[in-house]
Amino acid sequence: RDLHSFPTRRSSDLARPLADRRHAPQVHPLRHKCGMPGRIVLPDPIRLNILMAWPSEDFPKRTGGADRSMVPKRLWHVRSKWRRHLGLTGSKTVRRHIPATSLLSRQTLSRYLRRYREIYVKPVYGSYGNRIVKVTRSGGGYLLHHEQRVRRIGGNSVQGAILRHAKKGKFMVQQGVRMIRPGGRPCDFRVLLLRPGDRWLLMGIMGKQATGNRVVTNFRHGGRPVRLNTALRGAGWNEEQIRRTKRQMTDLAMAAAAQFTRRYPHCRRLGIDIAVDTSRRLWILEVNTNPEYELFRHHESPGIYSRIHRLTRAIRSRQSNR
Repeated sequence: RDLHSFPTRRSSDLARPLADRRHAPQVHPLRHKCGMPGRIVLPDPIRLNILMAWPSEDFPKRTGGADRSMVPKRLWHVRSKWRRHLGLTGSKTVRRHIPATSLLSRQTLSRYLRRYREIYVKPVYGSYGNRIVKVTRSGGGYLLHHEQRVRRIGGNSVQGAILRHAKKGKFMVQQGVRMIRPGGRPCDFRVLLLRPGDRWLLMGIMGKQATGNRVVTNFRHGGRPVRLNTALRGAGWNEEQIRRTKRQMTDLAMAAAAQFTRRYPHCRRLGIDIAVDTSRRLWILEVNTNPEYELFRHHESPGIYSRIHRLTRAIRSRQSNR
């Protein structure tokens, strides 16, 4: 039939219930899309019905092939260390275990240098422990520790040296933690949590120990893997103290994950770095939303790495990298 022989809709038809209008004649969508002169222009509600009835296999073509079931990376991965820090501070229980942390400025740096004997300056955007500087008060001056280099600097020059180092990009300043040093080297712990369903699952805890003269324990930055029990025994702890600390570490990590999920509900992988100071107090140094897990090849449970890998692949299948 010719296009012009299709009956048109009167405006009064639009007020009729949908059930009454369902069998009313409509312009064929393909004919509607053609550009021939004198085509019938349908009101918006009718054109919407036509689009909704469009064959489903055409949907990816009209949306650039995107899979609507995939979670965009900006929702499940929080790149900013500062935003991750803020994601934990909503809980009093968790907040008690977070070192004082601020965005770096001349004012905050001056305040932290006065208040704390040891501070860390770290980039807001960065990974693997790159560009982290440890600043320690020593005598009448300071020790600046970057990578494996240590230099002494006077009290009047320390702020300028740190601000020059942090000139490119945004940085944070954090209260230093005097962490345990089994074998004479600083050590902290990675707690890995995954959420393939509704609940967070504890995958395991592994220690990371600095090597050489480094200030960071990151496994990809020269850190050495060490098991939790081995590290705490090396710090002089007995079996009861080790069991209690492991339970406290698990409880703290679960509380942190619950709080973080309130702010970032699409996050399903967390690597929480926890330090134990010389008074046996726990501190959350950082939380990662895209954690690596090669460290867990060295875990005492032989099947744990395979389980982590399997669950991580299942989670990643629902997470877009774009």
